[in-house]
Amino acid sequence: MIQVCIRRLTSFFTTKDSLVELGIVLLSMKEYSDSLEIFMEALEMRESEADDMVLPEEIKESNLKVAKVLNNVGCVNFENSKFEAAKDAFVEAIKLQKKALGEVSSFSFTNPATKPGFLTMASTMCNKGYIELEQENYKESIAIFNESLIIQKMLLGADNKLVLSTYDNIGFAYAMNESYGKSLAVSIISVSTCFRTTSISNTMVNRFIRSFCPARRSHTQKRKQTVDKPRKRSSTSN
Repeated sequence: MIQVCIRRLTSFFTTKDSLVELGIVLLSMKEYSDSLEIFMEALEMRESEADDMVLPEEIKESNLKVAKVLNNVGCVNFENSKFEAAKDAFVEAIKLQKKALGEVSSFSFTNPATKPGFLTMASTMCNKGYIELEQENYKESIAIFNESLIIQKMLLGADNKLVLSTYDNIGFAYAMNESYGKSLAVSIISVSTCFRTTSISNTMVNRFIRSFCPARRSHTQKRKQTVDKPRKRSSTSN
């Protein structure tokens, strides 16, 4: 399933936080209709809260909270094979994230406090990329994965497993689009990075094979990414 983050439970939830956590549980139980209903209720509350904000920093924070719930909505719809609805939610979430964080540049990350927000946006972008792959919109998926890759490489480093996973998806999309030369080039970057940082293993070799031989790789095998540090069980964040 598409993976999104879950923060540690505390005893100091607001009502909105509690609704999102309930949505997380229902999603993990594959109760998609109930999960979506809960997330939509949380979304309405977040949007109402955002409308009341006046100060720029408050507006920014509220927009990011709304975007997280939209991402959750997109994940539920993805799991329920409602791809257009999922895409709409991811697109709206990315718009709000860009509005709050600004365009990506080398100056975007001078403030460490913005790092979590940008990483969350990168994962939302990847989620949209998975939708594009499912719908066989390979050029669109390559574009959004590359946009996410820029953020991930700047903040996580070229050898991070999320970066390598995004390279995998880009290579796969190129191969499915019959751009085999570009697929091979991306796969070489991914594999050579692995060779520089870790010992050679079957996993690395298989990564290369999967990217260049699309017939060997089904959509259900594609890795999904979290919007935060992975935990034992991936779920949604509020």
